[in-house]
Amino acid sequence: MTGKIILKVMAFMTLILCLNVNLALSQTHPPALEKSFLLDSLSFAKKNGIVNDENYVQSVVNKIEQNHVNFQMSKKDEAELRAAGANKKIIDAVRKSYRSIPIVKPTPIPTPTPRITPPKTGEPFNLSEILSWLQKGALSKDIQAAVEARLVSFILEESDESQIASSGGDTDLIRTIKKSATSEVVTAYYNQLIQDAEGYVMANKWPDAEKLLARAIELMPSKPEAFRLSGEVSLYRVNRQYVEARNNMLEAMRLGGRVSFRVIYNRGGKDPYCPGRLFVKKDSFIFEGACSSPPTWDPTPVTQVVSINLGTEKWVKADKGGFTILTKIIGRDGKPLKFDFQTYGGMADDVSLIREILLNH
Repeated sequence: MTGKIILKVMAFMTLILCLNVNLALSQTHPPALEKSFLLDSLSFAKKNGIVNDENYVQSVVNKIEQNHVNFQMSKKDEAELRAAGANKKIIDAVRKSYRSIPIVKPTPIPTPTPRITPPKTGEPFNLSEILSWLQKGALSKDIQAAVEARLVSFILEESDESQIASSGGDTDLIRTIKKSATSEVVTAYYNQLIQDAEGYVMANKWPDAEKLLARAIELMPSKPEAFRLSGEVSLYRVNRQYVEARNNMLEAMRLGGRVSFRVIYNRGGKDPYCPGRLFVKKDSFIFEGACSSPPTWDPTPVTQVVSINLGTEKWVKADKGGFTILTKIIGRDGKPLKFDFQTYGGMADDVSLIREILLNH
C-alpha cells in the first residue's frame, strides 16, 4: 500500500514540476524547484502519511539535488517547510541546493534611427558644412547627391580631402566635390594660381611654378595661360625641355592664347638694349621690357611696352642667336617697321622655336 502512495506522490511531484517549467531557461538545465512546489508535495505526503517514509524523503532529496531550488531559504521558509513535514535531510538539501534563476530579458527591438539627409536646395556648400553633415551621421552618397545639386563654394585641397576622409566621407564624395566648385570660384582660384605662378616664373623658381601650373591646368584645361607659363618654364629652367616647351606653347596658341619668350629688344639709338618678354599671339606680338629711353622709330614717352598688330604681314629673319620681325607697317619715318631681338644667351634652339611660333601658328 505504501509503495502505491509513494508512486502517487511522485506522480504528483512530476505533474507539479511540468506545470512550473520556466520556458526561458535553457534546455541543458532542468528547471529549479519553487518553494510552493515543495510545500504542496510535502503537504500531500503528510496527508497520506508518508512524509517521513525513507523512500519518499530520499526521492525528494534526489529531486532537490538534481534540480536545485530557486529560493535562498530564510528562517521563515525553513519554518514553513518544517510545518509541512520536511525533516532535517530535506531541509539540509534545500539549504545547499539554491540556484538563482537567470532573468532573461527580451531582446529589445531597435528603434530605427532617422536618416539624416542634407537638403538639395540652397547655397553652395562650404567645407565646414560638409564636415558637419558627415559628423551628424549623413551618408556620403546623400551628401554627394546634395553637392551635385548645390555645388560647392571652395576648391578642394589635399588637406581638405584628409579631413573629409577622416570624418567618414568616401572617395566618390571627394571626387564629386573636386568637380563641383562653382564657375566663379574656379575662375577666381585659377587666376590666383596664374598670378602666383607668374611671380615664381619671374623669380626663376621653377618647381614652385610647375606645381601651381599643374593644378591650374587640372582645374581649367581649356584656359591657355597655364600652358603659356608651362611652356616658359620648360624652355628656361636649368634642364631645358624643348619638346615639352613646344607642346605647351602650341596648346596655348590652339586655345586662343599667347606664348612668351625671354628676349632682349634692340631698338637702336642711344641705350638700345631692353631686356624683357616677347608675347606672341596668332596675329600680334607685344614686347614688355625695361627700356630707359624712347625707341628711334617712335618718339613718344611710352617706353615700357611695344605693341604691334601684325596680322598676316610678318616675316622673320633669323640668325644664330637673334631674329628680326619684319612688317609692312610704315613707321613715322616712312619706313617699314622692323624689330630686332636676341635670345637670352644667344640660344639657337630658342630662335628656331620662336621663328616656328611666329610664322606658322
